Amino acid sequence: MRVERLATEAGLKLVWRPFDRAALDFPPGTPRPANWGGPFGSPVKLAYMWRDLERRAAEHELSYVKPLIYPTRWRETAWVGLLGFREGWGAAFTRRVFAMNFVEAKPIGVDNNLTDALRDIGQDAQQVLERAKQPEVEAELVAATEEARGRKMFGAPTFWVDGEIFLGDDRLMQAIEWAKGK
Repeated sequence: MRVERLATEAGLKLVWRPFDRAALDFPPGTPRPANWGGPFGSPVKLAYMWRDLERRAAEHELSYVKPLIYPTRWRETAWVGLLGFREGWGAAFTRRVFAMNFVEAKPIGVDNNLTDALRDIGQDAQQVLERAKQPEVEAELVAATEEARGRKMFGAPTFWVDGEIFLGDDRLMQAIEWAKGK
């Protein structure tokens, strides 16, 4: 993930905040419809997203495989990510999960992929997963999501800089320049 390198090179502090991206589409307390197709709902919009990811990967000379499952089974992964960012290994975990999903075709939250990702970064998977399922972690995810909603975020990745929103990897450089005051 180039965001870490670019932020460091620019002398900026990067703060990761996992949140429930899908919940931003619905008011609090409103259940998602059974046929909800994710934040890109329409087949045309979803096809665009996959093609755009292909182009972005090629532009940055990254390997890319279209994920096998979408929307993903992300909730437990988000809980683990919250713990990881609290404890200092969240970025390594995020990089590993994204590599598994977008390079190795190992879907987020399926089978042993979460356990494997934790082991791959040197974490005790069983211990982390037990802690991740505690009610206070879900409460933290809800609070982070409400913070995102309060900041008028509607997608990911979102870069929040001095009250301004920059959505998507294609806005990363603009966010960095804004943060640097240019």
